[in-house]
Amino acid sequence: MNQDYVGDLVEFDGSSEIGKWNQMTQLTGLDHLAVTGVTLLYQILDIYKAHMELLYSLPVSSTSSRRLFANSTVTAKLDSAISSLNAATASLQTQGDLEALCEDPINTYAENYCANMLNATLVNDTIASANATVEAATNTSINTDVSSTRMLRG
Repeated sequence: MNQDYVGDLVEFDGSSEIGKWNQMTQLTGLDHLAVTGVTLLYQILDIYKAHMELLYSLPVSSTSSRRLFANSTVTAKLDSAISSLNAATASLQTQGDLEALCEDPINTYAENYCANMLNATLVNDTIASANATVEAATNTSINTDVSSTRMLRG
């Protein structure tokens, strides 16, 4: 969800604005369905943890100065988590990248997660191959883009 259309949407520049939705360009287009692979899952958790630390460091009222000294450290952790996620996302581009990522799962959850991701990727490849065969045979184009559907459900 980008905004609720009650508060204004502003570009996040390191300082949030009360009553406004802060859009972070580092996370534009990233949702829970965009995260694939166990390493990336852990990096998403790092972002959640950094956000939690940032929220905890904020004052509880306009007169409170609770934990304001921690903001620069917390902001640095958040920036680092975002950079780490962006780098990991960029390194996962092919089926081979996903297979390499899932070569040595660290626990049962990671093993099951990888199995599901690899199976989904194989299913998508099979569907794409079948669509290409149909397109070639019928000289038509099949649109399998679901991004607009995902955005509507968002």
